[in-house]
Amino acid sequence: MPAIRLATVEDISDLVRMRWDFSQEENPQHSVDYEEFYPVCSAFLRKALEQPIRFNGGRNRWGYLKSKQR
Repeated sequence: MPAIRLATVEDISDLVRMRWDFSQEENPQHSVDYEEFYPVCSAFLRKALEQPIRFNGGRNRWGYLKSKQR
């Protein structure tokens, strides 16, 4: 059964990869390669994840879904 929890900075590499893969499905002809995308996306995610969670109109932290290894 999948575990659902709040994403942390330790999840950034996985989150960047998932965002890249999702982008590939939407637009297979990227204007940048993964090596250029990674530092920009990871910096954005780090900044977002390090901010406190604010609900009701504030920025919400992403949830992170990862299947448990059997």
